[in-house]
Amino acid sequence: MQLALSAQPHESHKALWDTLNVSYFMRHEPADIAWHTRHLSRHVGSPTPVVRARQSLAGEGVQVLVYAPDQADLFARICGYFDKAGLMVVDARIHTARNGYALDTFQIASEQLHMHYRELTTLIENGLPQAIQSKEPLPEPIKRRLSRRVRSFPMVPRVTLTPDEKRKAGCSTSQPATAPACCIPWRAFWQRTA
Repeated sequence: MQLALSAQPHESHKALWDTLNVSYFMRHEPADIAWHTRHLSRHVGSPTPVVRARQSLAGEGVQVLVYAPDQADLFARICGYFDKAGLMVVDARIHTARNGYALDTFQIASEQLHMHYRELTTLIENGLPQAIQSKEPLPEPIKRRLSRRVRSFPMVPRVTLTPDEKRKAGCSTSQPATAPACCIPWRAFWQRTA
């Protein structure tokens, strides 16, 4: 229904959807799937990264879509870009398509959202592809001052990794509950522990 409302050509979604498995469709909302399809159906197999951003439907913040050939440290490179820009990753959904492309979505927030959403989306859509294609070593994490809450209530985080049925991806749950949880590919992790 969402795709029909956006006047997509008949069966334009097929090229993209044929590269995705069931777990992708189970983890994303129909509105998000339609948004991904509208922006990616013409770019399936593109050698250059495709990055799209929009104001979040969930409230404050920005939702970012990244479609790029999978590569070593891709997730770390993307998160490094957000960290350098002073943005926080609130939620991340990582999916590797059958054609070897990463289709990742991020919910981004900022404590001081000092620029208009259009400026921020333009900044992300232009800067993140360059960061992904960069051949430079990964940036060092920026050292930030600890918040009062973290200093007053120091808790050691506990992360539980659970493989999916094919042992190609896993879900992580983290505690304390304030820490975000996400599903990411753990191929290298499971190969080491198997």
